[in-house]
Amino acid sequence: MDLFRGLSKRDEEIIRHVASRQEFPAGSVIFHEGDKADGLYLIISGKVEVYRLTSASLETPVARLGPGDIVGEMGILVRGGKRNASVRAVDHATLLRIPANPVDLFASIQEQESALSLMENIIWALELKLRRKYEPGRSTPGIPLWTPRDLGINPQMDLRKIREGIPSGFFRTHFGTKTLKAGEFLYWEGEPAEQIFFLDAGELEILNRQTDRIMHFREYLAAPCVVGEEAIFPDETRNISCRARTDVKLIPFERKDIEDLKKKDPEKALDMLYALARIIILRILHLENA
Repeated sequence: MDLFRGLSKRDEEIIRHVASRQEFPAGSVIFHEGDKADGLYLIISGKVEVYRLTSASLETPVARLGPGDIVGEMGILVRGGKRNASVRAVDHATLLRIPANPVDLFASIQEQESALSLMENIIWALELKLRRKYEPGRSTPGIPLWTPRDLGINPQMDLRKIREGIPSGFFRTHFGTKTLKAGEFLYWEGEPAEQIFFLDAGELEILNRQTDRIMHFREYLAAPCVVGEEAIFPDETRNISCRARTDVKLIPFERKDIEDLKKKDPEKALDMLYALARIIILRILHLENA
């Protein structure tokens, strides 16, 4: 991915000016789980391994990332955030380190359009990580989203920021609400991703296809929550299926609604995207810790 996609040349130069190119020999640790999150890294070359230590001090692999991927972005989106995993170079790796916290990173950007583009690029990186959790062959038990855990994230506050825009008029009122009975599908894997859904009541199941006839249960999400977030990116398709676990009520909206908000109220749009990024982080961490 291109972390700087959509940024003005001036704002890209501002970020690159404070960034530093760092070399890590194979086997060297880039940061440890529990360290203060004080920046994110763009991988220029080489591969890195993300891992955690169990209570018995055994390493549990989480992911392998390569050129174009970013790492460390989760911590900077959580105020007072700490690294939720360790990262080590698999082979010789070159990374661009951008020292940042959420306030300083976005305050340094001169144009609102650039700040919005940067946040969307970070959300796309998070979306790719979430998708990897649903890859065929992975065994992920179904878990509720709101398992109590000290993640430094207040999901209710973030969801309120997303929900606040709905009555304000930027969401098209003709969408109204959508209801499903238990067992009905909201969307199927492979369909065009055209709408995002705010789950207002009930529970949803997340599934993906293992064979032509078998759907594998991944997790369930309880209201309030957001699902279908890949629709904020053009020409995307669903990588999972979503089915009502109970009777549900949803509020659908589209990418063009977010585009409208970006034009009418860029500050609110940035807050909403920031909140959406944190909800995706929450889902990733819950799946990793299942």
